[in-house]
Amino acid sequence: MQIEAAELAGPERVLEIGPGTGILSRRIIEKLTSGYYYAIEKDRILCSRLSEEMKGLSHAEIRCGDAMKLDWPKFDVMVSNIPYNISTPFTLKLLSESFSRAVVMYQKEFAERLIASPHTRDYGRLTVYVYMRASIEKITNVPPTAFEPKPEVASTIVRIRPKAPPFETDMKLFEEVT
Repeated sequence: MQIEAAELAGPERVLEIGPGTGILSRRIIEKLTSGYYYAIEKDRILCSRLSEEMKGLSHAEIRCGDAMKLDWPKFDVMVSNIPYNISTPFTLKLLSESFSRAVVMYQKEFAERLIASPHTRDYGRLTVYVYMRASIEKITNVPPTAFEPKPEVASTIVRIRPKAPPFETDMKLFEEVT
């Protein structure tokens, strides 16, 4: 589902944050007809395994470290299943980057805050901030049963496309106010 939603085509640079065991990574690399694949994995054991598995690929690079502390390589498309505990700082960092689109799996409640409508319970600071920087489309919900081990929360896949603010404003001041 995420690979299709990412609409991979051409010589794009794809970034994956938190590839884990590489299940999604392998599918991304298979789909890339040209371009380059980057991944950032915090867990040293998983990073080492994935690096070893991909060492023969000239168009793939695995970086070990904390994606929230490292500089991200230039990328066109992001496809990621992020750790849910970094959702807010991850989203803010993502929206500060220059990219074409991102397909990200979030905890369902967080995704609902991203796409909330005004005057609803989920509408808030994050919703307004994201509205100024991107359009977000819900792709699908993912039940806990889709994972092993099964988490206690449901997930949602969204597609994020950066956009210019809908009205002219001092973005630095806007960020401080919100």
